[in-house]
Amino acid sequence: MELYIAAFITGLFGSLHCAGMCGPLVLAFNLRGGSNSWGHALIYNASRVFAYALLGILFGLIGLGFSLAGWQQLLSILTGSFILLFVFGKLFFRRQYQSSRVMQKISGPIKASIQKQLAVRSLRSSFSLGFLNGLLPCGLVYIALAGAVLTGTAWQGSLYMILFGLGNFPLMLLFAASGNYLSVKKRISFKKILPVFSVAIACLLIVRGLNLGIPYLSPKFDQSEKTAVCCDHEH
Repeated sequence: MELYIAAFITGLFGSLHCAGMCGPLVLAFNLRGGSNSWGHALIYNASRVFAYALLGILFGLIGLGFSLAGWQQLLSILTGSFILLFVFGKLFFRRQYQSSRVMQKISGPIKASIQKQLAVRSLRSSFSLGFLNGLLPCGLVYIALAGAVLTGTAWQGSLYMILFGLGNFPLMLLFAASGNYLSVKKRISFKKILPVFSVAIACLLIVRGLNLGIPYLSPKFDQSEKTAVCCDHEH
């Protein structure tokens, strides 16, 4: 249950980061909305959450493989460690990250499709824009997907990402419908929130995997139950 609460909180506080990172796209979206800006904004954000849900299914299935192997604790520790490496790697090697060929290959076609959809004013294009935005490489989404892996099933991974999307839905809906009035200085300050928040989430995941027996924070994994299941299969 604590994982799902973390998903919503990640989306809620992460919406400030989204406001800073996606400011130009949101402003361009608002300018194309016309009189029906709220309708376009609702469809745009709903399709963005839909994209997250599909990603959650994929990463939940990845987590299922680790769960069946009995590697839940190890996965939690590795996920937290990966987030720490990602955060500090991006801080100290920002230029290399931004110019990464892998990132360009992933984001390039998506950005090109977004440019095409911005030229079309229709509800269908708003849906496409939201879906494409949900697929764009983003540090905050990476953190959410790390949590989706830990759920260990496809539907729970999808639910995790839906809750993440619902967390940042209100603020992003407001920006998409009414325009982006944030100054460049404020957007930069919001960007600084993500590394601090990411480190906190990473530490929680590592502590969770250490099997310390702390309710909700690091629940004790019942090894005897796993052993009993294994013995039943052997007999």
